[in-house]
Amino acid sequence: MLKRHFVAVSLLAALGSGAGMAEQADRSALPIVTVTGATVIAFWEVPSSNAALVADPDFASALDEQQYYWAETRDRLAVYGITPLDQPGRRFRVRDGQTERLFSAPPDGAVIGYLLVEPGKTFEAIYRLQYPDELIAAATSFFGR
Repeated sequence: MLKRHFVAVSLLAALGSGAGMAEQADRSALPIVTVTGATVIAFWEVPSSNAALVADPDFASALDEQQYYWAETRDRLAVYGITPLDQPGRRFRVRDGQTERLFSAPPDGAVIGYLLVEPGKTFEAIYRLQYPDELIAAATSFFGR
């Protein structure tokens, strides 16, 4: 009986380390967004297909509205010295100098959002659609502009 228990524990340990390796490989496959100063990264869930958008009109509308308002917001952020970046997907790595951090939106979170990030500072995520004035106010407050 002890031998079977030892084999089961060894198997679980091996599976656990394999899972960790798979997670590490998964993490290294994520896109990297490099930031050098005050930055707002617009992110969104990437639809699996056009059929997914047709099946979920709220999802399609959220993506459409984000891109529409983000186009105006990008230029206005730049006036404040804040770099606007796009990043499809809700999981990516943020690199600032020598530091690399993982950003992963919660699975049950909004399909769109914005990540406010500056080297050496904890980043802040804002979920759901933000109209230009709202996002600019949040960004200038976060970055002290």
